[in-house]
Amino acid sequence: MSAARWLIVARGWGKGGAEERDETMPTRGPIGGFRARHAVVTAALLLAGCGQGAPTPTPTPTPAASDGKRGPAAPNSPDARAAMATVQRYFRAIEARDYAAAYAMWTEGGRSAAPSLAAFEASFAPYSEYEPAVGRPTAVTVRDGTQYVLVSASTFVKRRGSGATAERDGFVMLRRSVDPRDPDPAKRDWHIWATDIRVRH
Repeated sequence: MSAARWLIVARGWGKGGAEERDETMPTRGPIGGFRARHAVVTAALLLAGCGQGAPTPTPTPTPAASDGKRGPAAPNSPDARAAMATVQRYFRAIEARDYAAAYAMWTEGGRSAAPSLAAFEASFAPYSEYEPAVGRPTAVTVRDGTQYVLVSASTFVKRRGSGATAERDGFVMLRRSVDPRDPDPAKRDWHIWATDIRVRH
């Protein structure tokens, strides 16, 4: 893949909040980025496509595994739609400035997005306007006992002071355990583990 121009909100911890910069590779965080160790999973999910602009199909039930565990699922399955609903709740929380609720929707108790709730909230401080839109999910894949899915998303942001605007497109990446009876809700339910959102050209 050729290097693309990325606009990333870098976590300027200890520097008074987040800062915006151009990068040729994405980084992890609440606006954009991914972890390299999940690159294989991400590539496989991206190949599945997000189905934007297509007619809404009839939901397809997720086949139940013989052991009761979750398996791969189609983009219009209840599993994929549940992930999409999680992303919708996430962005609604951000729009409502309920950063604690949004932070809790990330894996690792939110630390996969930022080292603290205060740092997470600070990453949105540069913007006077933040308008997200949620698209369709990809198919759900399974790897090492975990379900993975991408949900397409876009954001329009306006910076305080300068009034500069930017539009970004990409994916929100979610995962959960294949075991619906997992006692840990952080593993049992869909949580965001990364976002990969680039500047629209």
